[in-house]
Amino acid sequence: MSLLALEYFIPLEGNEIKAQIANHSPKKQNDSETITYPFKNNCLSEKDHFSLILNQETLNRHSSIRVNNCNHFTIRSSLPLITPSHNNKFFIEIAGCEDFSIEGINCSSGRNMLFITDSSAFTVSDCRCSNAEGSGVIINNGHNFRISGCLFDNNLSAGILIIGHSYNGEIRDCTCSRSRGYFNQDAGIHLCSTSLVITPEDIPERYHEALPIDKKKRRPHHILTKNCTITHCRAQGIYLEGAVNCLIEDTVLVNNNKEGICFDWGSCYNIFHRNIVSLNGERSKLSPEEIQADFISEYPLLEDGSSSMKLPGISLDNGCMNLIHENKITTNYGGGIKMIRTALFNDISNNQILYNAIGANPYVPYFHGITALGLGAINNEFDSTRPPLLDFMPSILNTITYNTIKEHWQPIFFDKLSSNNFVSGNITPQREQAHSLLAITYSRAKGFIKRFSARLSQRLKQ
Repeated sequence: MSLLALEYFIPLEGNEIKAQIANHSPKKQNDSETITYPFKNNCLSEKDHFSLILNQETLNRHSSIRVNNCNHFTIRSSLPLITPSHNNKFFIEIAGCEDFSIEGINCSSGRNMLFITDSSAFTVSDCRCSNAEGSGVIINNGHNFRISGCLFDNNLSAGILIIGHSYNGEIRDCTCSRSRGYFNQDAGIHLCSTSLVITPEDIPERYHEALPIDKKKRRPHHILTKNCTITHCRAQGIYLEGAVNCLIEDTVLVNNNKEGICFDWGSCYNIFHRNIVSLNGERSKLSPEEIQADFISEYPLLEDGSSSMKLPGISLDNGCMNLIHENKITTNYGGGIKMIRTALFNDISNNQILYNAIGANPYVPYFHGITALGLGAINNEFDSTRPPLLDFMPSILNTITYNTIKEHWQPIFFDKLSSNNFVSGNITPQREQAHSLLAITYSRAKGFIKRFSARLSQRLKQ
């Protein structure tokens, strides 16, 4: 299903993705050509060449701002801090516009700071959004854009959310930290494919659809994420949901409660290059709602309130032909890289994968450097009365070459369903403690018995 859903997409090299974006890069606005228009009812429509300065007088008149079908404009703030009303879905909403820039907006509280839909040739720079009950910047069906120098902290959902047919975009020098939501779509940066029926009115409440991969025709593509820091998010650092030909490089993913990055829902042809992935996947202080959302109720909680089933630095859940190259993947809780459901034709090469089992515990005492499993082929996690939404095949035909892997357990582990992968030229230094197959089997059996005993004890108490 993943391959069939690609349709007209072809794989691009990293320099080809950069060239595609550079050729459509938005141009900086010329302030000398702008004038200021008055507006009523929070809305500006069909105006060109204007500037809007958000000062106290403007905010006294307008609790939110909507710009429709306008071109060649700039929106700036003269205030050190803006506190939007929670009554407004978006503080700034821009629809059907071209050639504009949003600069220096600093918001605290409110719902979603900025929503841009069906627009092109724009920049969002030096903006901040904190303590919101939604996202910082949401782009739907946008192209030729740049988000740079922005900070998103302690928001409920994604700092940056890119939806649908959005392409030729850059995310540079941004920080996303402490996103509070625990669903996958709450990751610090989220790129999400959609079906053709999603409208701006569906965002952000209903854009995440329970549909098969090939029904989600609108896919984010040709998007560069560079020199960013994503840290201390309750969900993943980055979650790719059907993204294609996206390049992530020179970015730090550290201390996120789920994976540093997850490739899912048919994400293909993406390049993950020269990044640092560390201290992700602890799953700390889980609530009953989080446990249910992630289908991990069979794994007991540890004394510190974290799940015994930790997550790796990188997950390839349902993706094909992605390149994971020259990254430093170290000291994550649940392994370095996991291809856990259906990962096909991915290339994992020249990475440093070191000591990624710091979450080992009596219930799950083993995590490996690189793991390939066929869990989707064993357990249909969705409603069995309906056709499956995702491919459920083993993780096979992946290439794992020239990595340096040093782990407490096995550097590379495949289950029986996922043994058909190509492995060559990896450096696996002598581990501090060598473990025979018998020792590994014993440890796995011991962990299973402990989990079974804990579940049985819990049921008896009920």
